[in-house]
Amino acid sequence: MPWSLLKPFDELDLATREALIFGAEKGRRGLGRIYVVPAGPNGNEVTNNIFTITVNGIGREGIVPENTFADTSVLVSGLSEGHNLTSRYMITTTQKNACSDLFRGVSAAASQVAAIIGLALQAYPSLTLRDIQHLIVQSSEYDELDEKHAFICNGAGRYYHRYFGFGLLNATKLVTLAKKQTKTLKLLSVKLENSTEKISDDGLVFQCEFCQGCDDASTQPCLTKIEHVAVSFEFETQTKELRMYLTSPSGTESVLMKDTKDLKSKTIGQIVSVNFWDEMALGLWTFRLYSIPSLKDEDNVTTNVTSVTLTLYGTSATIPSEKQNRCDSSRPFSDDNDISETDDLEEQSDESHLATIIERLKHLAINFVVISGLVCLAKCLARF
Repeated sequence: MPWSLLKPFDELDLATREALIFGAEKGRRGLGRIYVVPAGPNGNEVTNNIFTITVNGIGREGIVPENTFADTSVLVSGLSEGHNLTSRYMITTTQKNACSDLFRGVSAAASQVAAIIGLALQAYPSLTLRDIQHLIVQSSEYDELDEKHAFICNGAGRYYHRYFGFGLLNATKLVTLAKKQTKTLKLLSVKLENSTEKISDDGLVFQCEFCQGCDDASTQPCLTKIEHVAVSFEFETQTKELRMYLTSPSGTESVLMKDTKDLKSKTIGQIVSVNFWDEMALGLWTFRLYSIPSLKDEDNVTTNVTSVTLTLYGTSATIPSEKQNRCDSSRPFSDDNDISETDDLEEQSDESHLATIIERLKHLAINFVVISGLVCLAKCLARF
């Protein structure tokens, strides 16, 4: 399934949506079909759901390729240019029994990840969709990537990257773990309405909070451990740039949106984040939205948020303590439109990427001078 929607918050048609859900829940005799899709624009419905595995592409040496989507639903990444981190291309078949070395990008990465998942299913055919999702998180690595400094540790000790998800999929590790996989606990979900709502004086900052707790008197299982988190909202805006953040009870911050190209003035949609995988669900969740005015903005650039809801997906894998089960205090509300710590890390990542390119250009220049000198020397020797 190497395709994605093209614009932010694009929706699937009803038939495709129902087919996707049915396949993920009932396919493979109830184990669930595995849909591997490439990363796409903010809020597109192909990647922003719990039924697909979203993949991004990693460039040579482990850098972020140009025109890569930052998608918080990205679970894992594959190689976008070859069979290893130093390859410049890969050979594959094409039409009329021909071979091609032009296949690259996120489509190539998604195909590679899908093939590795196929190996895991061959080793253990009884794996469910959620088994595969958990195994992918456990089998992803980042130590060899040029972007390893930009990975952030979440509250469960899982390292994630805004573009690469939990890293590059290790095929050997995935297949090995697949043989030892135990049954995944039943999936639970809970929908939370915001308990508090705050807006800055200038109207540029919106913040709301959600509390997840367990009722000790209830006989029903309580969701305590996170897999996916979905933020659904409706808003109207005239600004050219919106930034959205979600902070978990553990303090992990997921950058839901920064780029708002092609964003409609009135938006109804959902963004899914996997950045909180395996964290404790209990406690206070905070959603923040920033309307960023540009120098050219003279009219109203505020954002009118009609509704925000939070849906948690996970399991009752842990027993909550009394402290974890409380939401007594709110997070401080700041009406400053400052860049967050996560944004600082991304800017450092961009600077590192630029430094890497400059260093490679230096090496190319040195090699060119050396080769030119050797050619000149060879011509001189030929005269004698």
